[in-house]
Amino acid sequence: MEEEASVEFVWKSEPQPESIVSVTLSRAITSLLSVRPNKLHDSISRLSSHSPSPTTTSLHDSLLFFHSYITDAANHNRSFDQLLVPIIHSLLKCKNSKHGGQPIILLNWLFQDELIFVPVVEALASIITRKNDRYLLFGWCLLLRSIVDYDSSVHQSMLSGIRERYSDLLKILSTCLHDLAGIDGFELPSRLGVSAADCFLAISGALTKADKLQDKKLKFNTEAKDQAITLVQSPMVGKKVKSVSKSLLMSKFERDYTLWHHLDDLICLVQRLLSTDLHTE
Repeated sequence: MEEEASVEFVWKSEPQPESIVSVTLSRAITSLLSVRPNKLHDSISRLSSHSPSPTTTSLHDSLLFFHSYITDAANHNRSFDQLLVPIIHSLLKCKNSKHGGQPIILLNWLFQDELIFVPVVEALASIITRKNDRYLLFGWCLLLRSIVDYDSSVHQSMLSGIRERYSDLLKILSTCLHDLAGIDGFELPSRLGVSAADCFLAISGALTKADKLQDKKLKFNTEAKDQAITLVQSPMVGKKVKSVSKSLLMSKFERDYTLWHHLDDLICLVQRLLSTDLHTE
């Protein structure tokens, strides 16, 4: 309790000079991104389960301040760049890290919070329209690819934010497809161009996979509706199942429209990839 009280005091004391908050946040993020992934995961698990904190409380305090800052930023529509930019740079330093390392662990944890999920993901998606730093955009593409691929990985974790909200996550990230098609003009085989193409294909593939899964759900619910009407003969049952089926159908139309809307971009990308292969032979 004393630890939480100290963090709350640092965060809520008014007025707090912006520089103090920025410095404290920077230290917290540096601490979280530099610790070993297993240790970070364990610390988050303890915090989430309200288990006693370990003897070293610096990591625990960093997590508390980190989450407090993000919650406050979400509530007051403030920028998340002080959070997202260091995360992207960290991923660039550990590109070969299994399952995305600390950046994915932190995002997986944050995405569990319904109140901050949408603001954080929307801020992440909008980076492509707000930043011109090619190195940052390269890391951004790598981060998006890691997030999209996480759902299909065999990695097991108590942190389930990405998997729980995967459908909504894809819906928001799909807004990046058009801008991804324009990154670097898909000048292959530049690192940024290849990474953008890879990210574009990953999101498109995930949307297609999600569409197939929803088709199965739609078919299952349609069969359930028919069975319910046959066995129960209740208009309320049929109406309820019909409503669920209609909702799934609308979701399918939304995804189909998203993919169809970016079909020209996809065709252009494939042509560029084929052209690159021909020139390298």
